[in-house]
Amino acid sequence: MSHHLTYLEAAVTGLIQGVTELFPVSSLGHNVLIPALIGGSWASTLNVSAPGSPYLAFIVGLHVATAIAMIAYFWRDWLRIVRGFFSSLRTRSITTPDERLAWMIILATIPVGIVGAALQHEFTKVFAKPELAAAFLAVNGVILLFSERMRRARDAAAAARIGSAVPVATGGPPVWPVGPGRPGWGGGPGGPGGPGAAGAHGGPAGGWAPGSRPGAGGPGPEGYSQQPWQQQRQGPDPRYGQDGNPQYPGNGPQGPRQQPPYGQPQPGQPPQYGQPQPGQPPYGQGQYGPDPRGGYDPRDPRAARDQQRPAGRHAAAPGGRRPAEGGVATDPAVAADGRLSTMGYKRAVLIGAAQIFALLPGISRDGIVTVTGMWRGLSTSDAVRFSFLLSAPVILAAGALKAKDLTGPVSAGSHGPILVGSLISGIAAYLSIRFLTRYFSEDKSLNPFGIYCLIAGLGSLAYLLLK
Repeated sequence: MSHHLTYLEAAVTGLIQGVTELFPVSSLGHNVLIPALIGGSWASTLNVSAPGSPYLAFIVGLHVATAIAMIAYFWRDWLRIVRGFFSSLRTRSITTPDERLAWMIILATIPVGIVGAALQHEFTKVFAKPELAAAFLAVNGVILLFSERMRRARDAAAAARIGSAVPVATGGPPVWPVGPGRPGWGGGPGGPGGPGAAGAHGGPAGGWAPGSRPGAGGPGPEGYSQQPWQQQRQGPDPRYGQDGNPQYPGNGPQGPRQQPPYGQPQPGQPPQYGQPQPGQPPYGQGQYGPDPRGGYDPRDPRAARDQQRPAGRHAAAPGGRRPAEGGVATDPAVAADGRLSTMGYKRAVLIGAAQIFALLPGISRDGIVTVTGMWRGLSTSDAVRFSFLLSAPVILAAGALKAKDLTGPVSAGSHGPILVGSLISGIAAYLSIRFLTRYFSEDKSLNPFGIYCLIAGLGSLAYLLLK
């Protein structure tokens, strides 16, 4: 090739590679389509299937830069997973979640590694045509749209099953589903309003008398909640401001309850958050009482600043702590990896084997892994995370197979553009990971990516066939 890779070609292609490698829109498909759509020297220089093209060495550099960006973003997670791998070798056992996940990633990478090493040349030579890449990109869009539709249908069915087992809020008395009823209440063997035996919730045998059932036009038993499924003493009824609690004799029909001054502990109750603890100086002298419900004091100005910080990969909960459960701080990434480690080796290998389809230009590696993971029962966010964890070793392996092209005669005269394009690709990949982890952590849809792939694929195919 007499024409060498230019800095403009390297910068544009590096930016597209860095973005599309992590988005479920196929980087290889875009690498094949963009030069063909632009035409001219781009079509001749940036041709993957052309023998001796500097584009091959350039693609290797872009892949290595993308993999480095992914490892840099997930470096804490990779450090933990690598430690789990070596600890499993040292102890000759696989017991912890990190150890299981490390071996799942290894096993899930083997199928695509074998097929890629054996058939990569054939895939590139036969399928790396602009028309085929456009068609496969449209197919990728259909896959994403169909999987999102199936996910929503599955979620709606699950919500309907849950909704059939709880009361429906209609602004009046609870409407219970037709059936045997709730244990301990009338309406069948324990349902509202019918002959039922007194149960754990305090419902009298035979149901409530007219006008005395909570929520049926009367205040109900003195000192109890007005909701039949919460028959327990809950203090004053917000509708009447009365409570028959004997601890406050003046509270009830004779007069209102005499509340202690605000900020003072209730009689017989331990100090609440923000109140001086026994043996500590009063609030306001550098002491912030932690809220046992949230792990921080909302009146602490530091907590207010924490709540205004945007969420990120290692974002902490308010007060600088991870979301807590049972009093133990938990990293969301560690929790996600713990869930992934329970899916089983067979399912992990099946999900990883789906990457073989991504050898076809236009089929996204992250997209097909995410869709397969969702099909096998993973949540969208967990499936996306597993696809990111699988991508780094696969991309590094692909770069290692073609590493000789970076120093061979193919890349002669193109080292500068390759370096610039790789740097841009790495930065774009890092920013893409940040965006996608936040996007899918909010349970967002795959539809925007599917619509883009469908329109871009069909539009490109029509242009290439009609030009």
